[in-house]
Amino acid sequence: MSYNDVLSSEELLILIILAITSFIGSLSKDYILLIQHKERMKVGRILISTTTSTFLMYSTSIYIMSHFGFRVLIGISYLSGLLGFEIVDRLSKFNDVIKIIRIIIGIDDRIKKLEKVLNKEEKNKKEEAEEKETDK
Repeated sequence: MSYNDVLSSEELLILIILAITSFIGSLSKDYILLIQHKERMKVGRILISTTTSTFLMYSTSIYIMSHFGFRVLIGISYLSGLLGFEIVDRLSKFNDVIKIIRIIIGIDDRIKKLEKVLNKEEKNKKEEAEEKETDK
């Protein structure tokens, strides 16, 4: 992948669209809280939520667009804007980060175990094929 691929106009446009829809989602969340008289609108919370959801959506945009399309990406980007600050709140707690790391490590361990089993099966098949060839 070259430098031009990273900064292509299509990627930049997708990033801008995701940032705008995430911002609208974050703004909607704070507006709902304002209407319900729970809290005032906070610019910091909106910016953190927008940034979090934009990076989250941009990192998954290729997968979402290839499987579901651009419209679904925009909808999910809006929803992640609504939930962006809650995501940061969950990730900012050390225990939650440790739980996520343990889940990832657990998945990684399971994948390694599965690879070992598959490698053993392949070796057994090769050995059986070699034994059949030597028997002939």
